[in-house]
Amino acid sequence: MIIGRYLTKEVLLSWTAVNSIVVLIAISNRFVTYLAKAAAGTLPITLVLKLVLLYIPELIGFLMPPSIFMALLLAYGRLHADSEMRVLFTSRYTWGSLIKLTLSLALVLSSLNGLLTFWLIPATVEYREKVIAEGEAIGMMQAIVPGRFQSLDNGRIVFYVESANNKTKNLQQVFIAEQPQIENKTKASWTVLTAAGAELIETKENLSFHLVMKQGHRYEGVPGRLDFTLLNFETYGRKILQAIGAVPEIMKLKTTSVIWHSNDINDKAEVQWRLAFPLSIPIISLLAIALSRVNPRQGRFAKFLPALMLYILYYNLLILSKRWMSNQALPPYIGLWWVHAVMLSLACCLLIREAGGLPHRYQLFKKLS
Repeated sequence: MIIGRYLTKEVLLSWTAVNSIVVLIAISNRFVTYLAKAAAGTLPITLVLKLVLLYIPELIGFLMPPSIFMALLLAYGRLHADSEMRVLFTSRYTWGSLIKLTLSLALVLSSLNGLLTFWLIPATVEYREKVIAEGEAIGMMQAIVPGRFQSLDNGRIVFYVESANNKTKNLQQVFIAEQPQIENKTKASWTVLTAAGAELIETKENLSFHLVMKQGHRYEGVPGRLDFTLLNFETYGRKILQAIGAVPEIMKLKTTSVIWHSNDINDKAEVQWRLAFPLSIPIISLLAIALSRVNPRQGRFAKFLPALMLYILYYNLLILSKRWMSNQALPPYIGLWWVHAVMLSLACCLLIREAGGLPHRYQLFKKLS
């Protein structure tokens, strides 16, 4: 019992340190990205911290397996390098007891990762994408400078306003020139809108902005020709931001209950991908037990680099299998399962070798029964 608490403490301390470092590095990179958008005027500065906080659950869920793997390598590697593990084994503490303790801890962390992957992360990502979409739309409108011609929608729309009130979102003397979307613009009609005043209205449903123009004119025709159309209006509404504000249809926004009951091959691949994170934690824990064993002369980091290369191989095979499954190159019953099976078999073989070879495999696992 005392040995178990000691080993658990060593692993958890190492995991806390490793996880904090890698998450902090990832958050810093994301913070710089959002800060650059805020500096460019495409995102309000008030949303930067909120978006970074909303990114933390996804980071923790994604980085939990490699951080656990590195924590086990560091903790157990130090015990082997300092000969503490050899003292434990000579005191009737077996490999089976070590595996049982590590798997118990791994299953707890795997359950936590499952809650993040299946429930919290999809909900957080959906909310974060809505905040980003709304923030980019607001930032775009706030970036409009009165008295200066500015372009929207990749230069297809030219926007000019003489004066603006950011609090009431009222604009005065508005000019909008819109190019046609077709390739042959010389034969297509252009649209020009002018108005004495306008009001900016935000639509919450699709996170878009509509410009309600008042007392203006609408001109439509081909440049260089005289047969243009003139329309006078008292009130005219136009969607000014069509591309900004739409939440992207990405797979990780879908809830687990939706993709679980779906027959679409992409949804099935996404289910197995989400299962891969909590399922990989016990497997890489077994790998870490075997790969952490080093001689005192070698040092605690002797097998660290090969172990990391093995994890990178594991992760890349999962990515490739998901891609093959989405392209129907792999059937769902094979999917990502074969990667887990190969790594689990490799972990068992390494453990048997480190415990004394195949003749002693029964002694290795007798404590697990």
